[in-house]
Amino acid sequence: MDSKIDPMFLTNILFDKLSSMEITTKQQMMVCIESTTSTDDNGNIKLDDNVMQILNIIIIFMQVRDKLGSKSRIYSSYQTQKVKNNPQMFDYLENCLLNIEITNDKGINQVVYFPKIPVFNSLSEGLKDYVMNEVERNTHRDKIVYLLGYT
Repeated sequence: MDSKIDPMFLTNILFDKLSSMEITTKQQMMVCIESTTSTDDNGNIKLDDNVMQILNIIIIFMQVRDKLGSKSRIYSSYQTQKVKNNPQMFDYLENCLLNIEITNDKGINQVVYFPKIPVFNSLSEGLKDYVMNEVERNTHRDKIVYLLGYT
């Protein structure tokens, strides 16, 4: 994959999205996430579509790093642009992600990343412990379905 994709492809999409939203600093990104988080008709907390697109691109970079290593052309391109432009903002975006490790049916571990929705910050320690101790871990699907049941 690393040799088939232009290393700047995802980086360009990410910076185009940030530019179209007129976001250049960590503070602007924080305000954007806080001010655009809403609830849908079912009462579920939802991040703005533009923010989700940005976080999804960051997730792809994290997955590339996990699968191909930090020296891959794609991840290296992202790191170079991150350092050149605004490392604090990108560190913040990376910290807007959560991850869980899942073992698939073949016994191979993989990490699944997902956006940290602001409500996660307000969960009580007791609820966090309950979820962590009670979650079904038999299969990849069971774990995700069980965790999604708490959203």
